[in-house]
Amino acid sequence: MFKKIKPYFFIALTLVFLFTLGSQAIYAEAGDFHFHLASSEMVKLLQEIAGASYPVDSLQEISGMTAISRLDQAGLERGFLLSFAYLLGKPEVEAPLEYADVKKENNYLALEVARYPDRLHGFFSVNPLSPYALVEISRCVKLLNLPGLKLHFTSGDVNLRNDVQLDQVKKVFRQAAEMGIPVILHFRNRSEDFGRVDVEIFISEILEAIPDLKIQIAHLGGWGGFDRATEEVFRAFIDGFEKNPELDKSRVFMDISGVIITDEMVVENGLQPTSLLERWKVAEMLREWGLDQVVFGSDWPLVSPGDYIRIIREKLPLTQWEINTIMENDPTERLLGEEIRTPSLNTLKLFLQEGIDYNAPMSVDY
Repeated sequence: MFKKIKPYFFIALTLVFLFTLGSQAIYAEAGDFHFHLASSEMVKLLQEIAGASYPVDSLQEISGMTAISRLDQAGLERGFLLSFAYLLGKPEVEAPLEYADVKKENNYLALEVARYPDRLHGFFSVNPLSPYALVEISRCVKLLNLPGLKLHFTSGDVNLRNDVQLDQVKKVFRQAAEMGIPVILHFRNRSEDFGRVDVEIFISEILEAIPDLKIQIAHLGGWGGFDRATEEVFRAFIDGFEKNPELDKSRVFMDISGVIITDEMVVENGLQPTSLLERWKVAEMLREWGLDQVVFGSDWPLVSPGDYIRIIREKLPLTQWEINTIMENDPTERLLGEEIRTPSLNTLKLFLQEGIDYNAPMSVDY
């Protein structure tokens, strides 16, 4: 009897071993911590306002399933999915029912990440200067149970040198800290002289004033690529923390999404390729900042996670050990906490009705 069972036992054991090995191979890296998600209605807006400068012409929707597929292809375990709702607050976008549209898009994010709670974490978004910003932050945290906030200073035309705007933005950051949610911040604004002064204001008026704030700064402080402003801003952050050792650096991450641009990523009126000299500067400054506080992000749909990992490994002049350090960094627990807020799909379906339903058309005039 034992001899008859033994071959099947070894077959089963082999299958278990292969399955385990395969599972480990799927998730070779920590995650993509800057990945955009968009409903079909938001993709229409992206196509309208971005034009040829953003590769979205072939997209219909960027869903949770899309994210899971891209993460799996790249061998990434988890993703921070960012809402594009902030685009509805752009001064150039005319939406008669702007706040209703914003709620629709943030609702879409909540529903999509709720389908994959173990792997996707949603960062809702809003223009911090909008009159409904604080209300929407409260709604997304308390009602949707989303764990993080995305802010975009370029889209919102935010300028911290404007005292009125600074006061409003401080309220937003303070509310985020009080509610225990981190912020992924696209820091660069539209000013041609954007640079060190803006970082100094941010450090003194926000990071020092709100010690509980947890933040991830996108694109090393720029808007993608590596130009004069990005270099100046990243340098200012490095200097600012060196001069003030009492600042808690463990709560501030830099992400490298969209920084290394290659010829294959260039589109009309878009980001320019990152030169070899600029890539060397990026590498040296990353070391100065501290690789443990740097995380990977693709900025999809700018580029797929798998392609950007390849680009980073081939083009960024760091050692493989240093790149592995970045790829293995997982800020999830330090940013989101041990008990991560996760939307419940069944609960969401109970109260997301027409009027704030993401299936309803937006009020934007295309």
